[in-house]
Amino acid sequence: MIVARSWLIFLLIAFVKLTGSDRKNKRMKEYRAQAPTYQLYRSEYLPSDSQITTFLVKGELKVFYYASVIENGPLSTTVTTCSSPVYWSMVLVQTNATVNTSDSDKVYDSHFVTLDVTTRNLTALKGLYALRITSKESNTYAHIYISTEAEGPQTLTNAQKLRLQKRQKRRRLTVRWDASLVDPQGTDYCLIVNTKKSYKTLCSAQAERFGVAPPTDWKRPLAASQTVVNWQPTDSETTLYPLIACVGRKRQYTVSNLKQGQIYYFDLFATNNQSNLTYFFGSASTKFDSRVKPVPLRDGKSSFANLKKHDGKIVGKTHGNPLNIFVMPCGALIDLEVVHRGVTVISKERIEKFQHAVLNAPVDGARYSIKVIAVNSNGEDLGKNSGVEVFVVEEIFSLRDCDSVTIAWLPSPAGKSGHYCFVANEGKLRETTDYGLPNQCRLESRLKKSVDFAIKYCKDIGHDYTKNASVITEKISYLKPGKSYIVQVTVKKPEGKSLAYDLLQVHTTPVCHKRKQQFAR
Repeated sequence: MIVARSWLIFLLIAFVKLTGSDRKNKRMKEYRAQAPTYQLYRSEYLPSDSQITTFLVKGELKVFYYASVIENGPLSTTVTTCSSPVYWSMVLVQTNATVNTSDSDKVYDSHFVTLDVTTRNLTALKGLYALRITSKESNTYAHIYISTEAEGPQTLTNAQKLRLQKRQKRRRLTVRWDASLVDPQGTDYCLIVNTKKSYKTLCSAQAERFGVAPPTDWKRPLAASQTVVNWQPTDSETTLYPLIACVGRKRQYTVSNLKQGQIYYFDLFATNNQSNLTYFFGSASTKFDSRVKPVPLRDGKSSFANLKKHDGKIVGKTHGNPLNIFVMPCGALIDLEVVHRGVTVISKERIEKFQHAVLNAPVDGARYSIKVIAVNSNGEDLGKNSGVEVFVVEEIFSLRDCDSVTIAWLPSPAGKSGHYCFVANEGKLRETTDYGLPNQCRLESRLKKSVDFAIKYCKDIGHDYTKNASVITEKISYLKPGKSYIVQVTVKKPEGKSLAYDLLQVHTTPVCHKRKQQFAR
């Protein structure tokens, strides 16, 4: 009994290992780089608005025909070659459906040479056109696309600039792009990465990567697209260039194992699944530098850093005595660190809004790195006050009235005067999505464009921050009795930008004071 149970356990373990190995091999097979499989076109007559693929043997002449059914309509011919220059021409043969091959030789009077991709537009007559194409140097695949769009296929004119984002780990770089404006749901993308040159056609990169193999079985069913089978390179293949990654409808791809100081070229190609047209979509190039470049900081001047562009991390350089650091996130939580010789001297976590940090008596001539790192937030800490105490606005309850409230706050430091603005709109804080946390970014423009307010005005207020009794008070009038208001106070220093204090909830009394009622009589 014990022996049988042991054999059963052994067989179970062996089965799990074998099935796991099969699954791993299957995944490796699915993602293994392979040569493109083309659907070769076997008819002599070209379709309209559908790309076809043909294989040209060196020195062989092929003739295709296209029947134009529109008189004086637009007609464009796009020819793409993969590995060798091709020579071609497109002319009117007959104005009827009968092909006269003896007369066709007399009407060819214009020839074109295509090194990568060529588009020629003309005003078509109603009749039969002949396209002759040949490759004189070597065997090659070629794509032909006949379009009746005005001024040619619109997709060929919509190339865009790719966005490159450096990642902080494993020498990676993410390439992003926008969706195609033409049939975005039916468009797939392939990214070419190379260290020597850019490519103007997808099939030229495929030919360089896999070679040009002639079709072996003309009767065998082939893939429905001329693009490479959807795959992504394995870790061992990420050093083989050109690297080809077809990602379907995704609009980003991360390249790993990049070399420091190496120039990389990124070329993106899109394939419309309805027309089978593959076209150049965008490109970019960069010299890869894995180091985090410091953002320069000047004394008394604000600097802006895009954490998304820097993959959530920036490093600032500054000097001064003492070192005052003011940081303000825009729409996300951040962590702040000040590092000297690998030792953290200041650390603040989960900063939600304006924050002030001071480094007293910094070492003369020493270099301090200021690191700002974006962190995720689940929203649990919203509403908690993480700002410094001097940025709190309070209401003086004893001065509350039916049409006014009086608020008080400490002035902002480092200045004797400031330009203050006051905005009050009817509502309750807990019903707003940004409870207690005003968005500090682009504050001035938003205040100017805002129309949802009961009271809004600005004034210059002078004060002396060195005195303990330098509390500023302001009476906000022209409010409604028995209502709740959200008050926002902003301050702008000379040659500075506007900053907001915490939002304040205030209430007016439902009945006016007796002295005001007597004065009204």
